[in-house]
Amino acid sequence: MLREHIFETGRLKLNYAVSEESGPPLVLLHGITQRWQSFLPILPFLTQSWQTYALDFRGHGKSDHAGLGQYRGEDYSADVIAFLEQRVGKPAVLLGHSLGGMVALYVASQSPELVRAVI
Repeated sequence: MLREHIFETGRLKLNYAVSEESGPPLVLLHGITQRWQSFLPILPFLTQSWQTYALDFRGHGKSDHAGLGQYRGEDYSADVIAFLEQRVGKPAVLLGHSLGGMVALYVASQSPELVRAVI
């Protein structure tokens, strides 16, 4: 069971869901036009062994919309880096689909100390 919360980046409010702690952190990053619920079919399997976080990117799901021109890979990645630093608090595995995969790779290249692995 995941519970939804709000994370404030300082610029935007981002919606995310988190499971009970049952292992190391795993952060799910969805594709463009999706939201964290796109991972619902696999969540029962992931939450057995991972503390699973599922983030709604800016402009997606219940997260705030950003201003014009603030939907670049760097913008999404800055949000994820802040989330990892302030909410997760330790290196996490990032599982990204489509846009989420691109963001995961960017985050790993910019802040490798926050990332254990990328899927």
